[in-house]
Amino acid sequence: MQKYILLAKFNREGNVNIKNISERFSNLHKNYERFGGRILTAYAIVGEYDMVITFEAPDILAVKKIDLAGKLPGMVETKIFPLLDMGEFQQLVTEI
Repeated sequence: MQKYILLAKFNREGNVNIKNISERFSNLHKNYERFGGRILTAYAIVGEYDMVITFEAPDILAVKKIDLAGKLPGMVETKIFPLLDMGEFQQLVTEI
């Protein structure tokens, strides 16, 4: 499966309800699994974003479903980037 990185930033409502983070994170795991994905790692971070998640998903439609389901409560803004394994990247470079 393709791997992705998701950067999440809590909006005002997300910060007001931060004490519910355990429940929200549990629901997040369920959404990923529901759409065929899986969270690989998750970290709270300091800086412009509040969380970083690496995950895998079967296709771009599953990624969009995961993203939209995570945004439904209206507490977070996200950015998602596909990841390329360094071995694949090195191979790609030899082909150009």
